[in-house]
Amino acid sequence: DAYTTGLVKYRDPYPFGVDPSWRGSRSELAFLNSMKMKMSILFGVAHMNLGIILSYFNARFFGSSLDIRYQFVPQMIFLNSLFGYLSLLIIVKWCSGSQADLYHVMIYMFLSPTDELDCVIAFGFNCSSMDALSKTFYTKEASYR
Repeated sequence: DAYTTGLVKYRDPYPFGVDPSWRGSRSELAFLNSMKMKMSILFGVAHMNLGIILSYFNARFFGSSLDIRYQFVPQMIFLNSLFGYLSLLIIVKWCSGSQADLYHVMIYMFLSPTDELDCVIAFGFNCSSMDALSKTFYTKEASYR
C-alpha cells in the first residue's frame, strides 16, 4: 500500500491512531504528551457527564424532582459550559488541524471581560451556586413549615 518516489517511500495518512513516523522524532515526547493530555480531558468529561446523567435516572427513580431541578440541570450546564466547550475545542482542533493554543483560549475566556463567551461563564457559575445553595434553602424552608 506504499508507493515509492525516488528513494523515499510514501504512505497514506492513518485514518485513526498515531502515525508510526513519530517514533524516534525530536518532537515525539511533546506530541504524545499533548495528545494523551487531550484524550484524558475528553474521557474525563465524558465520564463526568455519564455520572451526572446517572444521577438524573437515580432522582427520577426516587421521584425527586427537587434533585432534577436543582442538581442535575445546574451540574450539566456548569460542566458543559466550561469543560464541554474545552472538549469541543479539542475535537475541532484535531479535525481542522488548527494551531490554536487551547491554554490561552481557556485562560482568556476568564480574563477577557468583553467576549461573547462571558455570558456562558457567568451562567455556568450561577448554575454552580444554584446547585450549592438552592436545595439547602428549599429543605430548610420546608423544615420550618
